[in-house]
Amino acid sequence: MQFYSKNTLKVFRNLFFMLCATIVVGCSGSDVTDSQSDIVIERFDQDLQVVALKGDSLSILSKRYGVFFENYTHGVLQIEKGEEEEIQEALRKFVNDSSVKSVNAAIDSVFGDLESIHSQVNEFSLNYHKHFPQEDFPRVVTLNSFFNYAIVADSNILGLGLDMFLGSDSRFYQELRFPLYLRKRMIPEQVVPSAALGWYESEHPGELAGKDFLSQMIHQGKSLYYVQMMLPDIKDSLLLGYSENELNWCEENEERIWALFIENKMLFSTDRSLYSKFLVQAPKTSGFPDEAPDKIASYIGLKIVREYMDNNNSTLKELIDNKDALGILEGSSYKP
Repeated sequence: MQFYSKNTLKVFRNLFFMLCATIVVGCSGSDVTDSQSDIVIERFDQDLQVVALKGDSLSILSKRYGVFFENYTHGVLQIEKGEEEEIQEALRKFVNDSSVKSVNAAIDSVFGDLESIHSQVNEFSLNYHKHFPQEDFPRVVTLNSFFNYAIVADSNILGLGLDMFLGSDSRFYQELRFPLYLRKRMIPEQVVPSAALGWYESEHPGELAGKDFLSQMIHQGKSLYYVQMMLPDIKDSLLLGYSENELNWCEENEERIWALFIENKMLFSTDRSLYSKFLVQAPKTSGFPDEAPDKIASYIGLKIVREYMDNNNSTLKELIDNKDALGILEGSSYKP
């Protein structure tokens, strides 16, 4: 349940735990339209079934999906490299496995013809071009990762693992003993927000090794703000992966949370235990009441970034390029 970065297959270990994301594969081999107004979601998951079961040459998929096919075969499924016939047989066994067939059936049952996410993908594309007119929006493809990966961002392809968004009550997640705090975010409504977050991280990996708590918090705030700009109608509860009660708790206790960070001189600390306590997905925030959600520092980071953008004449690209976390905090005039 991780992310590949573009080209390098570098894994982002924590991104899934921020917003349980998944990979989407398209319904055909067509490229996106010139106008970018109607994105074609290519169904790699279904194409793989057809090719593997018919025994057709893998070159069909290789030509259509390029390096993504290689990354899926050897990175996601962990099939060893070898002769084409050996890889073909391994893929055929995967597709014919009864458990894999059950997951494919569940994907079809939950997502059908992808109508439920198509409009959001179009919205993501249009807003992406609005904010980054010189950049190309990726091809969007769907796949069955068999519960290994959520979002795969590879070169010019954004892959969505639909098997990771079957609904919090999916029997597969129960059988695999996914904890409840993960399952609550493994819902169809999270596919496109998670895709946007995954694409952001692939383009702006953060390079946060050794950075202080404030930098980590602002980085997450920027990434969530980016998702909001790509999907302007998204509710804060869905954006943060909270229930309405959890979001209400954060809003009611925002001043208390911020006071804790200040009084304990946490902002410039590089203590990694603070990151795991306040910035990653967990059952709850340790040391806080049971109704307090996880990653409350991400909530604060988002609030700071929003106020910074409200108080400054900055574009989204300028915000992303701004690596001065303290400057963003000061420019926000944030006071809960």
